[in-house]
Amino acid sequence: MLSPIFTEAISMAVYVRNGTYLDMMNTLRQALHHRKNVGVHLVYESGSYYPVNFLRNVALKNAFTKYVFTTDIDFMPSPDLHGKLEHYLKHGTGFNAERRVLIVPAFEQVTWADGFEPYLAFEKEQVPPFNEMFVGRYFNKVTQSLELSVKGFQFIVLPDVYLIHQWHEATPWSDVAYRCSTSTLLALKLQLMAEYGVKLAVENNMKFSSMFYLPRLPKKR
Repeated sequence: MLSPIFTEAISMAVYVRNGTYLDMMNTLRQALHHRKNVGVHLVYESGSYYPVNFLRNVALKNAFTKYVFTTDIDFMPSPDLHGKLEHYLKHGTGFNAERRVLIVPAFEQVTWADGFEPYLAFEKEQVPPFNEMFVGRYFNKVTQSLELSVKGFQFIVLPDVYLIHQWHEATPWSDVAYRCSTSTLLALKLQLMAEYGVKLAVENNMKFSSMFYLPRLPKKR
């Protein structure tokens, strides 16, 4: 994402593992020495799991713009992504502006489906934060698009912007972490079903959650 293509303001959260602070600062200085509009927010290692949604929320809370586009560091934006997103967000696309999120496609589906996790642009104050109960690699972005779908948001795929995923080594699989995340996702789905009176697919989640107790989700204020 930190390419010459995207020169507008960026709010970025960086996870700093123990003992890597100096190396990380040197890397950031080299990468950003020519930029004056990038906010870097360091999150220091605590515990065994990578708090991916906490990092996303740190970056989101410190983005001082009305509209935001959330993405990961391993995606390269298309040319003029900012200008086109600004146009669509400010001038609309023929849909209800209060209940819409815009998808910047990276070979994503058009409508929400179980497991759908697109990269979205939206008005910051309209959209709930990422669920910080999810850590590591499993289902972390899924929960936001799930909540948006349940709340009646429309997912609009934009026709002339895109992201390109940059290859990197796959994160090692963890059966225990996957089952724990599946249990938490099941608990969230059951909560949303009770709160909004909707039906969501839970069979798969129940199969992989069978060896764990369901976590108790915090009550909404």
